[in-house]
Amino acid sequence: MSILDTLVHELGACRLVDLSSDVGNSAAGPFQTTVEVIEAGAGAQIFCEQVLPALVPEAAGRLRPEHFPDHAFLRHEMVRASVHSGSHIDAPGHYGPAADGSRGYISDAPLDAFVGAGIMLDVGGVAGREIQPRHIKAAAEAAGLSSYERAIVLIHT
Repeated sequence: MSILDTLVHELGACRLVDLSSDVGNSAAGPFQTTVEVIEAGAGAQIFCEQVLPALVPEAAGRLRPEHFPDHAFLRHEMVRASVHSGSHIDAPGHYGPAADGSRGYISDAPLDAFVGAGIMLDVGGVAGREIQPRHIKAAAEAAGLSSYERAIVLIHT
């Protein structure tokens, strides 16, 4: 069996969990997230007036909104958000710099940091807002885990 066949077989036996989250307008928390939507109907005019001159200056003025079907082009979203929005995996410099002097960008993390055996520790019953090491230890013991070395640990709060 090839390495690829083995990988496909092992992944097929796993339960995959999508940890991504939608990003939308939100004033909650310390950082406001805004999503400005440019509908397709306004997209052709914005494309012709703002994008085209920057990308293809020689076409500016020659391509006009009326050249597009129904004067429409692509719908577009302009997002202003903190790296603390969403899943945090999309936060490029959120993790560094590392002690070894590397820049600490998420794109530098090895893929195996995101794919592997996962375990969930449930600390949802902890009163207050602070999770202590003793809570993690108790959750691991309750789950019957003696070791979670090299596992991807998810903590349910």
